[in-house]
Amino acid sequence: MSRRIDPLWGVGVGLLGGAALAWDCNGSFWHWLAGGVAILIVIALLQFWGRLGSRTFWGGMVLLFFFVGGTLGSSRAGIDSDDIALAAPGETILQGTLQEVIWESQNGKGHLRGRLRVAGRVSGGHSFSATGEVTFFISGVAEEDRNVWVAGNGASMTGDLRIREQYNNPGVWHLWQERSGNGIFRTLNVKNIAQVKWLPEHENRIQGWADRTRQELFQQMSYVMPEKDAALLRGILFGGYQGLDKEMKNIFVITGLTHILSVSGTHLAVLLGSLLWLGSCLRIRKRILAPLAASLMLFYGFLCGFPPPIVRSLAMAFAVLLAIWIERESDGQRIFALVVMGMVVWEPRWVYDISFQLSIAATAGLILSAPFLQRRNGWRGFILVPIVLTFAVQVMSLPFLAAYFQQISLGAFIANLFLLPLFE
Repeated sequence: MSRRIDPLWGVGVGLLGGAALAWDCNGSFWHWLAGGVAILIVIALLQFWGRLGSRTFWGGMVLLFFFVGGTLGSSRAGIDSDDIALAAPGETILQGTLQEVIWESQNGKGHLRGRLRVAGRVSGGHSFSATGEVTFFISGVAEEDRNVWVAGNGASMTGDLRIREQYNNPGVWHLWQERSGNGIFRTLNVKNIAQVKWLPEHENRIQGWADRTRQELFQQMSYVMPEKDAALLRGILFGGYQGLDKEMKNIFVITGLTHILSVSGTHLAVLLGSLLWLGSCLRIRKRILAPLAASLMLFYGFLCGFPPPIVRSLAMAFAVLLAIWIERESDGQRIFALVVMGMVVWEPRWVYDISFQLSIAATAGLILSAPFLQRRNGWRGFILVPIVLTFAVQVMSLPFLAAYFQQISLGAFIANLFLLPLFE
């Protein structure tokens, strides 16, 4: 893969920049569209006069797609009118699909908490369409009833809808999650399981199979290792803090490794890089390695339940594998840029989504470090490749983490550099 940065990356940055600035700029959809048309006319005239050189062309493309991004962003700016984040607090009935279910026990009493992807709501005897997600909390749950709660089940919950506490997250976290359309700003407090009804029409079977598979894997791990270690391994593989004691959680916070317990694009970037490096060590032909790696990553996505961050990261990873499969790795950067641009065209608000930004950063780090990874085999590669891969992913993600949390821990950076390869 070439070390030279493909100019199409600049075009992609222009598209992302325009979509991101559309919210803050006072210009309307028609202003952005007029700017794009003007740039297009200038490019056409320069081409007609024969004065359109390579640098001028790519510079014009960056400006053109900046206005294209602004046009798309301004057309999607704002929260959808039926988003549950705009619903007034109070007694209501929410219908949708369970996205996450966690059972906990405190003082001898069990309770459930998790997330519900909303498909509709009933308030004051009237039905309304609704989108978005809420967190939910159900108290007084017996342990024998916990097994019927599986992600992917369709449910109707009656409870008190409240404004969710955002825990004073620093930086622009709260603002950008609101703009992305993926923020969770409401929580539903359900008194007991009698206020819940199952709705088969909202069931997601793929999520259900994935959740049951994860539970079975956890049970098998618990048979061969202490439950505390099994909970840690489950958190590293599939995300989540369930089963971890307070001391273990504090250790991850102090060392800056909490992101390991949240499945994201970084997980898939590390997995993809490791598979490609392992395939090169075993001298597996690229035409075979690419579909094999794609199958393994697709299976991992299934085990995670295909949450939106994983789906987006899979699309980026498949772009890299496509370049390898057609044996045109020099076009890997270009294919990756086209996939990212296509995703922004599909949903411009994703430029504000934190997981989307980190997925781009992590995958870009993998692509840029690929020349080094391909030349390292043997025991030196076994030691150096995970460190280089981790370093590249961290460096690319660092600006976003600094912006959102307004602090950079040198100790956490060093801990990630040397401890992450061990986890990998």
